[in-house]
Amino acid sequence: CSLVKYAIISIKFELSRLPEAKIFLELRVEQLKAYLAEDSGAGGLGSDDELHVAIASCYQRMGRYKQALNHVGQALVAGRAGGEDKQVKWLHHVLLRQNGIEERKMELKEKLQEIKVNALLHMPIPLQVERRAGEGLSFKEFFEEYALTHTPLIITGVVDHMTSMPWSLDYIKQAIGEKVAPLSCSVAGSLEWARLEPCGTSTVKAFIESLDGPQSELKYLFDWSLPLHCPELAKQLVIPKYFATDFLQRTRSRDSLYRNSWPSLFIAPAGI
Repeated sequence: CSLVKYAIISIKFELSRLPEAKIFLELRVEQLKAYLAEDSGAGGLGSDDELHVAIASCYQRMGRYKQALNHVGQALVAGRAGGEDKQVKWLHHVLLRQNGIEERKMELKEKLQEIKVNALLHMPIPLQVERRAGEGLSFKEFFEEYALTHTPLIITGVVDHMTSMPWSLDYIKQAIGEKVAPLSCSVAGSLEWARLEPCGTSTVKAFIESLDGPQSELKYLFDWSLPLHCPELAKQLVIPKYFATDFLQRTRSRDSLYRNSWPSLFIAPAGI
């Protein structure tokens, strides 16, 4: 897919880091502050609270989160845009998180500077994780000896019994090949979760057949709900007894997020 078309957020982020962009943002902030000082409706640019949001967005692009929070806070207090616009409230939430991360980074940087040059830093000794065959492991034993004690365990031999037929790529194509699914691309510097951004749709069959394509065209079928989109596959899937009582299934409300949408399907080229 074209990253210019589908990675607008990330492209804007990268552009905002250029020296020329920072100069532009500084000038824009001064201009917006001047409109605020005039207290004259900013020549049609918006109310005071809207101007505060615009200033906050500029500061956010520059990585100056404390100043951005100050102006978003003023917008929220002002009332009209801040009090009613969910996007403004979301911006406030994002800035709180970004500022917290920045403060934590500064704390860690100071701690690292306090470490003496000759201090020896030791990597933890790798833990040998036990392996147990699913055939001889009861749920009671797993729960009492591993789950309750937080002891890691690799359970072998259970995947073959999770589906009525092996879920090879050829079988997936045969079963749901004509269904259309959204795809994601990995974008360096993306602000989205896991650096994945939408990059169009495709039939499952065409997507699987493209997995051997050029490296620049790598796409990812990510977190696609089986119960909602492929109930025929979902009915084949049997969750191993050790994990059948997960919290997503134990939520009281039938409308709870993920209760009716998991498990989900992931398909990607090697290396993503």
